[in-house]
Amino acid sequence: MLEALFGNKTKEKVLLYLYTYGEGYAQEMRRELDLPLRSVQLQLKLLEEGSILVCRERDRTLVYQFNPRYH
Repeated sequence: MLEALFGNKTKEKVLLYLYTYGEGYAQEMRRELDLPLRSVQLQLKLLEEGSILVCRERDRTLVYQFNPRYH
């Protein structure tokens, strides 16, 4: 549905997941969205590099959320 805007289906699903749950980590998103882990990790990295997402480390796990500067 929003694939044309976001560029691909994986990015769309990752963004909708974070919008719904507020935060998440790659393995959790992979499991919930039934996507390949590498695809989720790549999209999270690209979104972080674009400053759309920020991440922090929690118990050696990278947790992502929307960049609060954009709210």
